[in-house]
Amino acid sequence: MTSFLEHIAEDIIAKHGTDLSDITIVFPNKRASLFLNEALALKAGKPMWSPQYVTISELFRSQTETVVADPIKLVCELFKVYSVYHGSAELTLDKFYGWGQLMIADFDDIDKNMADADAVFSNVTAFHELESKMEFTPEQKKAIERFFNIVLDNENSELKENFIKAWNSLAEIYHKFNETLANEGLAYEGALYRKVIEDGKLRLNSGKYIFVGFNVVQEVEIRLFSMLHEEGRALFYWDYDEYFMHEHNTVANEAGKYISRLREKFANQLAPNRTDIFDTMKEKKEIKYICAQTENIQARYISQWLNDNNRMLHGRRTAIVMCDETLLRTIIHCLPSEIPAVNVTTGYPLSQAPITTLITNFLALHSEGYAEDGHVFRLHFINSVLSHPYSRYISEKALLLRAELNKHHRYFPKSEELMLDEHLSLLFAPVDMASENYNRQITKRMADIVKHIAMHFPKENVQENGFAVESLFRTYTLLTRIENLITAGDLIVGFETLRRLIMQIIGTTSIPFHGEPVEGVQIMGVLETRNLDFDHVLILSCNEGNMPKGVSDSSFIPHSIRYGHGLTTIENKVSVYAYYFNSIIQRCKDVTIVYNNSTEGGQTGEMSRFMVQMMVEKPNTWNISKHVLSAGQNTRASIPTDIPKDKKVATVLENIDYLSPTAINNYLYCQLRFFYRYVARLKENNESDDDTIDNRIFGLIFHDATEILYNKAGESIITRSTLQALLKDKAGIYRAIDEAFKKELFKVNGNYDFKPNYNGIQLINREVIRQYVEMLIRLDIKLAPFIIIGLEYDVFEDITIQTNNGERTIKVGGRIDRIDKVTDPESGQEIIRVVDYKTSSREITSPLADVEAVFYPQAKRDRHRDYYFQSMLYAMLISRQQKGNRKPVSPALLFIQHSYADDTNPILFFKPGKEKEYINDIASMENSFMENTKRIMAEIFDTTTTFKPTKVSERCNLCPYKKLCW
Repeated sequence: MTSFLEHIAEDIIAKHGTDLSDITIVFPNKRASLFLNEALALKAGKPMWSPQYVTISELFRSQTETVVADPIKLVCELFKVYSVYHGSAELTLDKFYGWGQLMIADFDDIDKNMADADAVFSNVTAFHELESKMEFTPEQKKAIERFFNIVLDNENSELKENFIKAWNSLAEIYHKFNETLANEGLAYEGALYRKVIEDGKLRLNSGKYIFVGFNVVQEVEIRLFSMLHEEGRALFYWDYDEYFMHEHNTVANEAGKYISRLREKFANQLAPNRTDIFDTMKEKKEIKYICAQTENIQARYISQWLNDNNRMLHGRRTAIVMCDETLLRTIIHCLPSEIPAVNVTTGYPLSQAPITTLITNFLALHSEGYAEDGHVFRLHFINSVLSHPYSRYISEKALLLRAELNKHHRYFPKSEELMLDEHLSLLFAPVDMASENYNRQITKRMADIVKHIAMHFPKENVQENGFAVESLFRTYTLLTRIENLITAGDLIVGFETLRRLIMQIIGTTSIPFHGEPVEGVQIMGVLETRNLDFDHVLILSCNEGNMPKGVSDSSFIPHSIRYGHGLTTIENKVSVYAYYFNSIIQRCKDVTIVYNNSTEGGQTGEMSRFMVQMMVEKPNTWNISKHVLSAGQNTRASIPTDIPKDKKVATVLENIDYLSPTAINNYLYCQLRFFYRYVARLKENNESDDDTIDNRIFGLIFHDATEILYNKAGESIITRSTLQALLKDKAGIYRAIDEAFKKELFKVNGNYDFKPNYNGIQLINREVIRQYVEMLIRLDIKLAPFIIIGLEYDVFEDITIQTNNGERTIKVGGRIDRIDKVTDPESGQEIIRVVDYKTSSREITSPLADVEAVFYPQAKRDRHRDYYFQSMLYAMLISRQQKGNRKPVSPALLFIQHSYADDTNPILFFKPGKEKEYINDIASMENSFMENTKRIMAEIFDTTTTFKPTKVSERCNLCPYKKLCW
């Protein structure tokens, strides 16, 4: 296949020879010039003088000293002008910004189409005055409501009046705005183009100007063409196909709407009877329509498509076209490793660069994450900044600071605590939010951070780090630009608007890929395909909404007036994309078009209207086949499998010399959970940078607070008077709770002078814990007098078991919340209680029947089995350690939330039938309990068995290791 640009190269050399130094070739965009330049060199076959290449935008800008202003500055200047006519205390740049962008877009469209602005705005005013109902499109309503801060309804005469007033003065605003910009040597693009045409004096550096591949052109461009054409200095090459020209009377001819007029007005340098150039759509084509459920499936199909028929070996003759350019990142990851070369013409979005994440996190840190009254930051937001990979280039102490803050749960550190060095001050030095210079300071701070990172970025692997370095440079440039606008007084907005603007600008910025542009498989957006031809094309995400793209009527000039004055309409935009679509497949014989047929997530699931048109109007020489793309394999339910006790596992088991009740409970609950936690040593993540308190921390604080209070009582015999004094001492209770918070939540030990700075949620938890402590004291008042034997008491015993490898002695035990000696109210006998405090609401509702049930958990009746095992194990160990006059030992579970009942009895019980059987003395079932405990321990260390998954799938729902199994 001979491409359009190759035909042009051949024609240019035939007509102008190889000295093209006095020729300037003008393209709609830069991409095609690279391919034409190569084609000229190949056709010449010898050294030659190349022509100059410019885009149409560059040609216009070269004709005047006026400069196109920064988009942000344009809106700011327009706001100043608008305020002269309609200023009010309520109208701020924040509210005006979106409205201003729409207004400038309308001004730009008027100028590019050389329309009479006064006539347009006069018609608009008359139109709205005549329209008594003031009907607006939903988009117009949204913009108007946002601008005037009023809910739009048909009865809102105030809004109508304000709106008509605004339109009455738009002509004056338009002229004053242009005058203001001109005084500074500035303009928006349309105004600059119009100025060039109205001045009528072109500064030309070449004898000939060749315009290549234009389709949709606006009036300013047509007039430029005419001016050069009348001087005999303009030549034109139009790219089209007879298939979509008007005389064929097909729906597809909307693609030829503009090109038909252009070729009539300006003669094509290529003979129109060249069927090999302009009648290729009727040639044989293999076209595949493929539907896929997700964008990810589409991207993964690329590798297969490139390998089929060796498409990847055809290099630049093969193209992947993205109708949705957000797919780029996924596409790059899905390219096959064996691909010889690839050229990405679409720039990589700066919004997806790591530096953008840091900027986003920094802005959040200094807004939601900062409390100005106390100059404190929230840990969650600090972590989002310090955990960023670029933080190590800001300060070597960044990771150390993060570790210390999280270790001590410093949820609200003061700014001075965070500034360990001058570099961390870039992140954490407070900025006065009330300052008039706040926006400038925060923007400069971000620019300084980016600059600092760039200066300390690794200098090795320049090629590998090139993208990151380029993204830093682009971001620094953008931030500096915004800072200059603020300093100049042009950008006066609130912080949230500034924040949105920064993200908006970053979102529209891309980073070009470096490499040889005319080599390798081409990956591009739709606009980059203009004037290029390929043998193999894969079009991705060709859905309605993506192709055509952006065809909403985002203007406040009614459609009828736009049409009457020759301004851009929805129909114009659709025609442009129809041309792009048809041009992509025009000379290509191998076309694959993929679209998403899913309707989830707000997607339409519709193929593009152009695909439907092709099916209806396709020539007989086309073969369109339809296919469905699946994920590549059938899904199947994953089933957890046994883990064998191989040599490596056996070695780990051999080194385990201690088992806690929690470890044994985990084994009984699920052997795989035991393996991951105690053999593989994958710790469950109990840490959080969130300033809330989970159940585990809540329980620890309660335990510590009660221990502190009862230890301060200073007596082994606890009397009612002692407890009543504790209950009255509210300040003492709070001090104990605060001490517990310091230890368990904030991780502060010793005599460190630390005063907790509680947030709202923590204060609520503090109050709930106080209530629980008081409930416990009141319960103990009923029980007094009694003796405290131990609080947070450690108990262990060496237990010898038989394994397949001989005897093993394992230490078993843990920490008991409380051991006390009380008088049994029924028997009057002294008993020892091994008490386990429970702050949760999980009171035993399904008691176990007997000891055996503790070791053979069932799906429906083991909700509290772990409570039974731990309490009974501790009671058994205490019982076995008694010497001399032995006392009965009872396991007890004290559910604080349910302790208010008069008949509360915390002694653990079995319920084999209808009656409860309290465990008044663990000795009565010690043998059975010990036998089963040894059996389970022997099973754990038996290397001839495997670790098996639980048969109760419900247990997997909240398991932290679920993803490792399923």
